Amino acid sequence: MSTINGITTNGVILGSGSYPSPLTITSNGYVSYSGTGYAITGSGRLLNQGTVAQTGGPDGAIALAGVSSITNLGTIKSSSNYGAAAYLEGGTIINGQAVAGASNALVQGATGFKAGGVAGTVINYGSIAGNHYA
Repeated sequence: MSTINGITTNGVILGSGSYPSPLTITSNGYVSYSGTGYAITGSGRLLNQGTVAQTGGPDGAIALAGVSSITNLGTIKSSSNYGAAAYLEGGTIINGQAVAGASNALVQGATGFKAGGVAGTVINYGSIAGNHYA
């Protein structure tokens, strides 16, 4: 189990020695990456209550392999014109929560969410937006 409670500007590898799964990004947590590649890669379970942003590279914000899961209660955003803000190779993304008026969760990028390889599940109570595809 790992937690990010501040600003991280290097890429995060979920499931690695530094960031074992599950990873929680608190409401004060901010993962920002501007290089080539995704802000968060790897596999496992991710709970985002803060912000994950790809701010300058050609890729999206999060790309997780295997049967992984993302629960987003904050913001996942990519400024790329190409990558998906959140990409899963199977697994589940839950965006927001089912409490009336409590969901400001946002996933936004060139493509909001993309599943590859095998089928993925999307449960959305917030906003998923894409410049090209949601």
